[in-house]
Amino acid sequence: MVKHLSLLLLLLLSALSQSWGQDDVPDVTSTFAITNANIIVKPGQIIEGGTIVIKDGLIHQVGKSVTIPIDAEVIAGDSMFVYAGFIAAASHAGIPSKEEKRQGRPEGVKVSDPPNDVAGITPQKSIRETLKHNDGSIAALRKQGFTISHTLPKGRMMAGRGSIILLDGESADDMILREDVSLAGSLKSAPRIYPGTTIGVLAKWRQLYRQADLAKDHEKKYKMAPSGMKRPSFSQEIKSLYPVVNQEVPVFFSGPKQMDLHRAMQLQKELGFKMVAMDIEQGWKLIPRLKSSGTTAILGMNLPKGATKKDKKKDKKKGDDAKEEKGEKEDVGDEDKKKPEEKKEELTEEKKALKKRIKSSQADYVGQAAAFEKAAIPFGFSLTKVKTADIKKNLMAMVEAGLSEDAALAALTTNPAKILGISSMAGTLEKGKMANIIVADTSYFKEKVNIKYVFVDGHKHEMEVKKKEKKKGEGEATGEIAGTWSYVVDVPGDSPVEGKLKLIGADDSYTAEITTDTDSDMIEISEVEVDGNNVSFAFTTDIDGQTMPISMSIDITDDEFEGTVSIAGGMMTAPITGSKTSTPNE
Repeated sequence: MVKHLSLLLLLLLSALSQSWGQDDVPDVTSTFAITNANIIVKPGQIIEGGTIVIKDGLIHQVGKSVTIPIDAEVIAGDSMFVYAGFIAAASHAGIPSKEEKRQGRPEGVKVSDPPNDVAGITPQKSIRETLKHNDGSIAALRKQGFTISHTLPKGRMMAGRGSIILLDGESADDMILREDVSLAGSLKSAPRIYPGTTIGVLAKWRQLYRQADLAKDHEKKYKMAPSGMKRPSFSQEIKSLYPVVNQEVPVFFSGPKQMDLHRAMQLQKELGFKMVAMDIEQGWKLIPRLKSSGTTAILGMNLPKGATKKDKKKDKKKGDDAKEEKGEKEDVGDEDKKKPEEKKEELTEEKKALKKRIKSSQADYVGQAAAFEKAAIPFGFSLTKVKTADIKKNLMAMVEAGLSEDAALAALTTNPAKILGISSMAGTLEKGKMANIIVADTSYFKEKVNIKYVFVDGHKHEMEVKKKEKKKGEGEATGEIAGTWSYVVDVPGDSPVEGKLKLIGADDSYTAEITTDTDSDMIEISEVEVDGNNVSFAFTTDIDGQTMPISMSIDITDDEFEGTVSIAGGMMTAPITGSKTSTPNE
């Protein structure tokens, strides 16, 4: 844990008791009316200039001819866009993101027959045991428009039971909508003990499933006629598999790679359990098989590095900068003027072929969602591996690769609602459904969209909207960004926090380093977004066992800047100002 971040976070959170943030102001009323808005009832169905009324956590009315209750807080839509709250078909939302340490084999553990929990076999484990209502991932996903998550525990081959949760609430009881609705499964092996290979994991799956099947039948027969039968005594791990064996609870099986997915489908066919294939990253080659088998699909929302246009633009810029440093500018056309070591090495046929395969694989990866849509296979999205900040960027890359906006919206709303069995309460904006709603200033599928409000179960969250003002002209900054800046965070109700911010780079490729004056510890930030004179970046820190995201957004004018520091997606904000103390060359 980085000391200076902990100090800043503690100061801001201590001020919370004295000054409410926008996202935490208690609602004066539970009745709201969003007027004159473009209401997307469901993918492909829109009400232009409509009104939607929220009352007691439900959608009370929706349409053009709507009577607004006298006690309603009216939100002027002004042609804004209203969507059903997004649903994560699979994620780890609310589960603290502590990294699992790869430790050596515990002393006294038998390599060939370790305890189940050591081997990653914990099907009895519920997320209730680890769910944290104030984990930073909750607010971070809500800021992206997500209101419901099918949260699965972290772990190996049988990690435990997943539950459907609301991304709001003060306790697990508040948040859990439906408990223990799935079993999280994978082919992830155990380190240095059995099952330590994929083949071993498959064998263990078969063994445990068949043991559970026999144990279930034994218990049933004992209840009917116990005379002459041994009293059944089975482990919690075996008993927890009864609903799976009975096909009452599906296994959400993680199969990112093509071979993982193939093996998972083979195992399901052999044993007969209900399965949802999730985290799919390379499923385009298995589309015919998935379709013929009727396997439910949840695609991974993560994309390989360099696959999006934004990534490629950054890579190209870095390449151009490197060329300029070596004197390899494009206007130097005379090859004889170059030194031999500076001449561009000719690509061999093997390297050309490899480069072509990588490019083709990236295109298939990004185009996977479009291929599933073309094959008429409904799908949702898994967020278990994607960075929250990359969700919108990756979705737009999929749309650019051929995925329709309606199919993309369905993958965020109606499809996961159906997969999770909650279509009667969520996924569309219809009377009587839960008031899980997103209000955006324009179409969600525009690059510059801002989500202004998110309602979860009728509870309004007002989002912080980043303002990006252009001072000298469109896309131009009014001062040099790179350099060292001193900053002051004006903590409400407490002493200011001062420190140094170092921005390193040029054009649109930057990194950052940040410290406080009270602590010399430094944190490095590898991804800094620059848009004109606006600079923004985010990072996370652990404090008292909780993971909290921190983001900063500053607007630079000459040698000064001002902006905001945000905690947990806007749960608490504080103003920050700064001035340049040195340039990169000083």
